[in-house]
Formats: sequence, C-alpha cells, structure tokens
Amino acid sequence: MILTPEAEVTYLNNLGAEFLGTTPASLQGHCLWDVMPQIPQDFPEFYDTYQRVLADRFPLTLDDYQLYSPQMLHLRFVPWDSQVLVYCRDITIQKQAQMELQYYSTRDELLVAIDQRIHQSLNLNEILQTAVEEIRQFLDADRALIYSVNAKAEPIELLAQSCADNLRIIPTLNPIPEGTTAIAPSPEPDLPPPIPPKSCVSVPIFQNQQRWGVLTVQQWDDSREWHMVEIHVLEELANRIAAAIQQSQLHSRVRVIASNLV
Repeated sequence: MILTPEAEVTYLNNLGAEFLGTTPASLQGHCLWDVMPQIPQDFPEFYDTYQRVLADRFPLTLDDYQLYSPQMLHLRFVPWDSQVLVYCRDITIQKQAQMELQYYSTRDELLVAIDQRIHQSLNLNEILQTAVEEIRQFLDADRALIYSVNAKAEPIELLAQSCADNLRIIPTLNPIPEGTTAIAPSPEPDLPPPIPPKSCVSVPIFQNQQRWGVLTVQQWDDSREWHMVEIHVLEELANRIAAAIQQSQLHSRVRVIASNLV
C-alpha cells in the first residue's frame, strides 16, 4: 500500500486489501481515513506509525500486528519521496510455530518440575500443592483443584488448590495421612453457595486401575474453550500425580514393615 501525506491510497494490492477487510477498488484514489474513519481509533499504532514516518522520514516496523483479518502481520512503513510505503507480510504460520514451540517448552519445564518434586519429597501434600500451582500458572487459569473421590467417583475431599487473587479460597480440609487412598469428608463451615465457574476441565487420577481423585482446572471470569493440547498436559500431570501417590504409599508400607521389625 502507498499513502500520500493526505493518506490518499495511490496503490493497494489484493493482499493488503484483504488485511484491511476491503477491496482495492474501494480505497484506491481515496483518503484512507475518509473511507475507513475507524482505523485511527481501532488501530492507533498503525495511525501513529504512519504519522511518525511521514514526519521523520525514517522507516519503522510493527510486528505481530492484526488489522481487520485474523492474520498476524509484519508491517514495514518506509518513506518514499513524499509518500509512505506500507509493506504487509503475513507471519501467522511463523508466529503459530513459535507459540507452539514455546508452549511445549514450558510444558516440559512444568512436568520436569513436578518430577523433581516427586523425587525430592515424600510429602504428598507438598507435591499436590506444587502440581495445582504450576498447572494453574501454565494454563493461565483462575483455579486448579485436586479432589479425592469415593468408589462412586464422587468428590469427598479437597486436597490441594491454587486460585487467582480475586477468588475466594475454598476451605481446605484435613491433610492427607501418609499412605491413605481415601479420606472421610470433614464438615465445612457455613458459606454462601459458590458461583459456578464459566468453564472447567477435569481429568481423573488413577491408582491401581481405580479412580483415586480428580484434577480440575476452572475459568471463572470468561468462558474458555479447552484445547486438546491443554487436556493432554493435564493427563500427563495426572500420571505424575499417580506416580507420587504410589511412591507415598510405598514409603508408608516400608516404614510400617521397618517398625514391625524393630
């Protein structure tokens, strides 16, 4: 796209028009701000960068930018005679690849952190608390919870939770006795009924092929579509938690055997 000092469009190709959500014929020969007066308000960085290049006669760049299309753009504003050339390049695929790489790198760091905590600590409560804190931060969620369940897969005990600062903490009940696989429910204080979250996703935690508990992540302020890669991370974390439970139970049995031998 080429713009005069009065923002008249002297050239616009089809791809540039697509990014603006229009056609070349509707803009060519017209002032961009007259035809699309919403641009300075909707995209102030675009407007300000054009004005700066026009005044300073020095090229500037906008990266990771979106106009009226879903594509991520690399925009290069270059002074040319008295006009400004705006080069638009679609970098959506590159950005998606970068984001995916960053996502999986962060996921691996999360799982390694949980594995390290499992190997460093025999305290199951600490491991579960680390798990909910790490997964909530990783998924940028409002709350993460781990419940134990009974034989009917009904929640019977809140074991660990992490929540955003603006959310009320659900009362934490009794800690897990070492080697325990099911805990009797404790009475909760009188509280107003909680408002349900806008969206949540849960994965089971198994022990000896039986459902031992549930890992739940919730979004309260806004609805959210949970992606399969996020669910896979939760499943991976649930497997780590299952290993931690097994390790805790094994340690408890060893201690019992050792005490009986004394």
